[in-house]
Amino acid sequence: MSDAAESHLFVLWSAARSIEKRILDDIAENFEIVRTVEIRWSEEAFSENLTRFYGLLLPPGSSKETHVGTDPFLVVVVRDHAPRYAMEATSRGPAEVNATVFGAKARYREWTGGGHKVHATNSPQEFDHDLVLLLGRNAEDFENGDFPEFALDDGGSSLSVDLAGAEGWDSLRHLFYVLNSTTPYVVLRNFNVLPDAYYAGSHGDIDLMVRNFEETAYVAGATKVYAKDYRVHVKVKVGGDDVLFDFRFVGDGYYDRAWEERMLAEAVTTGDVVRVPSRDDYFFGLLYHALIHKKAVAQDYVRSFSELAPQGIVTSDGYLDVKTASTMLGSWLESNHFRICVPERSVQFNVRNALRTQRHMSRIRPALWPLSLVARPWSRLSLRPRRGMLRRSVDGLRRMVGQSARMILGEARWDRLKSRLRGSRTSS
Repeated sequence: MSDAAESHLFVLWSAARSIEKRILDDIAENFEIVRTVEIRWSEEAFSENLTRFYGLLLPPGSSKETHVGTDPFLVVVVRDHAPRYAMEATSRGPAEVNATVFGAKARYREWTGGGHKVHATNSPQEFDHDLVLLLGRNAEDFENGDFPEFALDDGGSSLSVDLAGAEGWDSLRHLFYVLNSTTPYVVLRNFNVLPDAYYAGSHGDIDLMVRNFEETAYVAGATKVYAKDYRVHVKVKVGGDDVLFDFRFVGDGYYDRAWEERMLAEAVTTGDVVRVPSRDDYFFGLLYHALIHKKAVAQDYVRSFSELAPQGIVTSDGYLDVKTASTMLGSWLESNHFRICVPERSVQFNVRNALRTQRHMSRIRPALWPLSLVARPWSRLSLRPRRGMLRRSVDGLRRMVGQSARMILGEARWDRLKSRLRGSRTSS
């Protein structure tokens, strides 16, 4: 394939196959046809396959399913030797797309009476996404003629197979192989043994930062462990077992949004398959997690800091020097224009360490996390507050004020002030 050429695919859902020959003739006039394969999805998994393919909840009997049809459909892989890009209005908003493929798709949809009976990829990234789900092979393996061990594709002209991962994943390597082609992600920590094993015990779950929670959950076939809408703890069937993940996502307050975006943009690949943070993002992300998200710093984190950090962050007797660590973290956050954020309520928030860290950040740009902390009990819920929520918000504000005053005044002066305040209330 020439450097300029790029691969795409069309899907002729069964409702479009009445004019299949006309569409194929037109495709052949405008592109090089590389592969044509008919795919039959099982009746019981069709709606789930459709949901995972489009990244939208499409339950059994949905209008989408009825519209496109549930009989075998045709996948046509093509090569565009002179790709041309333009801005177009897509179902997900304006985007720069391959204009030739996009135009052909619009033409075929018109021929089939309108609607979405024909699907086509808008970019090489979408081609990679669709191909790995439909055939179990990523774009690189397809171009090289390789068939990985977990390929659904046998090279024939017809397949009776559901989407990749429809019955769970053969291994973590298999899951990450598909994630690499379908969604931006980065494994935040404890990735040294991946993809051939994972940690158990206190760090048994695998923490990912992803672009979009729902889309990642659909691709992975993940099921939420907790019903509460703000929880991101999920389980994924791997090798017949349930493996636990946290799907942190951009904009969730786990880290500053700009930092989350950078983590995804600057991720590096290790072990040939797993995306992990850059060295800076890993070290300071782990330091932030230990100081801000934890009441106490676990010793395995301290060992990581000993290996990665400049001299002085870990004491001679093997403990994290919290004062030095907070200074280092605050200075780094400030230099990168990142803020301290309040995560969802299942994650702890160490106010004392947040205040220590905030001291080394700009006073011109005010910290918004104290307000977020007070509002946290109200977040991601219905507009009708639950019983006791206001009281918990006030209690949280009272604790935060007390911790701040204790740090500013010192323990002794704060205790004396509290005694005087209690005495004045009693006398009144």
